[in-house]
Amino acid sequence: MLRSLAFGVCATLLGMLPTVAVASSPSLLFNDRHVHSAPTVIVNGRVLSGLLQGKRMLVPLRAMFEAMGASVRYDAKSKGIEVRKPGASIELWVGKNIARINGQQRILHSPPILRKGRVLVPIRVLSETMGAYVKWVPGRRIAVVRYVAPTPLPAAAATPAPVVAPTPTPLPVVNATPFPLPASTPKPESYLMLDYFLKPKVYNEFSPGNTANANLWSFRTGEEFHAFKLNLALDETIDTWIYPHNCNGAGDPQCMVTTIGGNGSAYVPAFQALDRSSETHLGIKIAEPRIYLAAGYMVRTTRYGYPPMLGLGYGIMKLPDLDRPFSLYASLFYYPRVKGGNGLYNLGYHVTSYRAGFTYNLGEWPLFVDGGYVGDSGANAFNAPSGFSHSGAFLGLGLKI
Repeated sequence: MLRSLAFGVCATLLGMLPTVAVASSPSLLFNDRHVHSAPTVIVNGRVLSGLLQGKRMLVPLRAMFEAMGASVRYDAKSKGIEVRKPGASIELWVGKNIARINGQQRILHSPPILRKGRVLVPIRVLSETMGAYVKWVPGRRIAVVRYVAPTPLPAAAATPAPVVAPTPTPLPVVNATPFPLPASTPKPESYLMLDYFLKPKVYNEFSPGNTANANLWSFRTGEEFHAFKLNLALDETIDTWIYPHNCNGAGDPQCMVTTIGGNGSAYVPAFQALDRSSETHLGIKIAEPRIYLAAGYMVRTTRYGYPPMLGLGYGIMKLPDLDRPFSLYASLFYYPRVKGGNGLYNLGYHVTSYRAGFTYNLGEWPLFVDGGYVGDSGANAFNAPSGFSHSGAFLGLGLKI
């Protein structure tokens, strides 16, 4: 509607113009005023305003674009034209029918030309690049161009920030969520265990794997305690192995037993042999649940004349968790030298002992059931007649103290 009204006003004004002004060449009317490229350049006796080339009209580039508020820069070497205005950038080249508008390439109907030192561009470039309204009036040989620069929106008036009355700083609220507590440490425990061996096997110079034929018991006690800011544990075990030395009289090879030192053998009649091993372990807790690195002390005695033998060792043990309905426990110790003598001879062994078992609590009672597997083995360190081993399953009862 506005464009039609503007065009009507322009046409009325054109009718009032004298005909001599447009007799020889096309004229250019920009926003109701004639446009000239330069007042000193005269072509055919008049100021250049436009050039009709075939059916296309070319207009002075600098005069038109500067009238629209744009800046124009021409590079004579590359024949490139750069036009800039707020919110738009245009690149043209003399002799090329391409343009780059805001970084996007477009094809022009005809290329810009250079005439008498002035760059002329097709009038349609004005509408294609600047958004101008272009109308050719053939009866008057006048090109009408209307261009209204976009009016920027008025800047919003700064609204003063409301003055907020200072409020008293509230006291910090104590977080209702409690601080995380350190992981609970199991309460120290003490216990007694009495276990019965179930047909253990014994291998030594008196027994080639005989099964014990008498009641055999194992006794064990343990206690956890704190000392010197350390979590410690004391564990003691006594294992008794009673087994037969079989001998059916002269000529029975079982009657011949290797002597101490291993240099000979002697006739030994049948008898009930006994081996007893006592161990004391003192450990420091290294991990949960109840895992201790410990030092050990072993005492071995027999009922067939060997001297008592003593030795220090080391190992690891996991104590039972009697605060749980079911738990596992285990130990493994090594004694490099368990040795003894009686003035006539000395002998010693390298001894390894092991134990693994479980506990099961009997409800609210302090009693619990335990069972598992236990054993030891000894290798000759010096003067031993042979190695030995004891092993077997056990089952018994325990008392939580």
